[in-house]
Amino acid sequence: MSFVSVVVSNQFITVMSDGRVSGDNGIIIDERYKKFKRISPKQFIAYAGRREVCESIVNQIEYTGDQRYDLYDVTLKIKQVVTSDELRSTNALFAIGGLDIDGILRVYSISNAIDERIDPIQSKSEDGLSYKFLTSPHIVESIEKDKMEEQFIGFLQKTGFNTPNKCLKSQKLLSNFISEIDKSVNKVTYSLQIAI
Repeated sequence: MSFVSVVVSNQFITVMSDGRVSGDNGIIIDERYKKFKRISPKQFIAYAGRREVCESIVNQIEYTGDQRYDLYDVTLKIKQVVTSDELRSTNALFAIGGLDIDGILRVYSISNAIDERIDPIQSKSEDGLSYKFLTSPHIVESIEKDKMEEQFIGFLQKTGFNTPNKCLKSQKLLSNFISEIDKSVNKVTYSLQIAI
């Protein structure tokens, strides 16, 4: 499927995706594909799942230039599309985030699950981080979610986490770790930084 990690602090957001795209039959289609798009200078949509479905949804959101979107409104628009009858059985995960219209860094994460709550992910304290992983059910089945989070926290403790570059180093280490477990994920990565 894919692996995308998003880290949110009070001062920055970092996004990292792997580059592999596989077809339904598991055959590798592309090894260098970035799984996020800027929708304004300080906002993005990241995704994991079936490429053509995710692309068609993300491409409905135009790049705004200097204006910012209300991220919750964008999230609701994508949620409406991804939970339609024709897409409900397709794997599609999205993280919509950046500097929101109220000046706060936040991320919303959604899938095509009908009963899913839409709550923002944002830093809980002045020096704390929050994070979200967009990943295939295969990864969650292969390792417990808690182990993946423990691994990531260990990487953060090793690299540090007070700058975007330090967080991206940890995200790269986690992505490499996941690529050893899930063959739909490779070690080629793409990153994005958004700062206040």
